[in-house]
Amino acid sequence: MFIDIRSLPPEEQINTDLAIIGAGAAGISMARALRGTGIRIALLESGGLEFSETAQALAAGDLGEQNYAPLDQARIRAFGGTTWHWGGWCRELDAIDFESRDFVPLSGWPITKENLSGYYAAARRLLQLDPLSEDDPYAYARRFGLALPMAKDAPIEPCLFAMSPPTNFGQVYFADIDKAPNITVYLNATVTALNAAEDAQSIRTLTISREGAPPLELSARNIVLACGGIDNARLLLVSDEIVQGGIGNGADNVGRYFADHAVPMGYAALLAISRDAFAAPLFEERIDGTRRWRLAFNPSERARRENKLVSTLITVEPSAIRFDRETKKFTEWFEAWYGNKERAELIAALHAQADGPLTLHPLNAGLETRPNRESRVTLTGKRDALGMRKPKLDWRLSDDDLKDYRTALAMLAQSFGGKAIAYLQPHMADRFPQDIAWGHHHMGTTRMGDDPATSVVDAECRVHGMRNLWIAGSSVFPTYGAANPTITIVALALRLAERLKREFA
Repeated sequence: MFIDIRSLPPEEQINTDLAIIGAGAAGISMARALRGTGIRIALLESGGLEFSETAQALAAGDLGEQNYAPLDQARIRAFGGTTWHWGGWCRELDAIDFESRDFVPLSGWPITKENLSGYYAAARRLLQLDPLSEDDPYAYARRFGLALPMAKDAPIEPCLFAMSPPTNFGQVYFADIDKAPNITVYLNATVTALNAAEDAQSIRTLTISREGAPPLELSARNIVLACGGIDNARLLLVSDEIVQGGIGNGADNVGRYFADHAVPMGYAALLAISRDAFAAPLFEERIDGTRRWRLAFNPSERARRENKLVSTLITVEPSAIRFDRETKKFTEWFEAWYGNKERAELIAALHAQADGPLTLHPLNAGLETRPNRESRVTLTGKRDALGMRKPKLDWRLSDDDLKDYRTALAMLAQSFGGKAIAYLQPHMADRFPQDIAWGHHHMGTTRMGDDPATSVVDAECRVHGMRNLWIAGSSVFPTYGAANPTITIVALALRLAERLKREFA
């Protein structure tokens, strides 16, 4: 059942068993997993069934010095959340991403990848992926008659992204939620405060603000925040009436360790210097019926450990600039593009010796960054239309992020057996990090861990020190990997739904 909360009278009292704040991939996955259980669920969505400029304006905030997308463009406030405009790229985190590593500060999840294996399988189904499409690039290559250009022990290994249609959760799962007898969806219901009990160990009520109407109070036995990496932190920080500094913020961790995948667009290229280096179709999106995949490259776990690297997922664009032997002014062109005469002359010599035309392929990448306490979400003194303090995002990057990318590029060329050169344009180093792009993947602001001194939620995603407050979404990631986060968000949400079943048993 769907209700526009603006239609309820001011004296309305909403009492439920479970309140889920946010109806995106995490919130809808949880609610759907709990349908028919007898647990009364209120699913609270700040927007409506479709995009609304009024609702979207509530997501606006300020930015720090680092270039980044306006916050009201990075997330959609509507039933279905940001699945209204995502790209569909799905890849599980690697096992090493969950591990503690001495070269990654504050690394180590309190769970392992094995703890998520069954939930990943269920997430694949929700994301409309082939449930059998495990990340086996060699099986993928055989399936499509492709030859992978590197040996299995190379420092860079091939890996796969499975491509969701992309699934719009608000449309695909609308009927499942609407027909569930134990679920009520409240639209245009913006939670603007979590009201803690006097002992500061539980949430007593939620304040729901409404456009053009007085706020309402909702009480629930358990509450889940599922409103994204910015707004999960924002809601905790503004809820400071009982708990100074905000709920869950006793160790000043809420909003800190914000991360996104840095995306160095146009920073690098791959030059094939042998006609059998690889076939361009290797890099194209492959389709089999309704299933789609895209090949990528990542330093192997061994290479990451030996070289103290985090993850870097590189994709090669199949479109290329072709240089035949007759190409005029090759050296001059390459010097202008690369900015280095000596390197241009070297490549010109390779060009003269090549057994065919050279092809230049642009490289794209998603870079994992290391946890940075100063990369954070805070509150400003400005207020939105409902009176809630606006957030400020100060995203921080470091020279190590670019250094890891350089190393990965060198490994990529090495892994092609000397048949290709991968390089970063020298002048790009001067533009880093200001000209870096981003993945719109908001992670880390309510990080998971066993120690309350360095985390916000425990291994079960319950806020430290709170009996009935839980968090879903990529804000709980303590480290980030380089894979797009949606499939892991859904897997963690399904795991939390199972935990809440036991809570209500």
